[in-house]
Formats: sequence, C-alpha cells, structure tokens
Amino acid sequence: MDNRRQFLRKEVHLAVEIVTESAVYTGSTMDLSRGGMAVELDGPVYDDDEVQIGVINVVDGFEDDAVPILGLTGRVAWGRLLEAGRFSAGIRLDPLEEQEEQYLASLLGQGA
Repeated sequence: MDNRRQFLRKEVHLAVEIVTESAVYTGSTMDLSRGGMAVELDGPVYDDDEVQIGVINVVDGFEDDAVPILGLTGRVAWGRLLEAGRFSAGIRLDPLEEQEEQYLASLLGQGA
C-alpha cells in the first residue's frame, strides 16, 4: 500500500474557521498531523485553494479564551460533498513556524 503521508495522523476534534478568497466556513477537525488535517465544514472548498485556518480550542461547548486562536495557512488537497450542506476536505499545511509546531505537537501529544 502506498502511504505518502510524512506525519502520523491523530483523531483530534477542534473547532476551525476556514477562510477562502471568497467565503468563511466553520467546522471541526476530524484528524490532525504536523503536515495537515481533515476537516468537516459547512461550505465547500476546492482542490488547490489556498486557505487561512483558525484553530479554536473549545471546552465544554465554549471557546477557551485563555488559549489563543492558532492561525495557519494551507492548501486544499481534496474536497468532497458529504451530504446537503456538509463537506469534508483534506488540507496540507504550509511550513510551520516554531510556535505553531510546538502548539500542534502539544495537541498531538508529541514532543516538538
């Protein structure tokens, strides 16, 4: 089996806001790695779209103001319609800065 992923994925559910050139969508991560994420969204994104990603820590249904929103940049690897009004996508992350790398490592339970 050809597995071209460089990083191990972990099932992690975080709130996300995906900003495209023309729209803003909300959703959650399905899985996450240092190289990318799979997300479920309330609107469509398309292959090769460049996106801004806001990762929001939610505790007991409320945004955790003590943890800043992590802003990332990525490119859509694939996008799919799940059902009316629900979409999924795989997003490759651009190279991370040290602080972003450390934050993702903490979410994934890995050392930086």
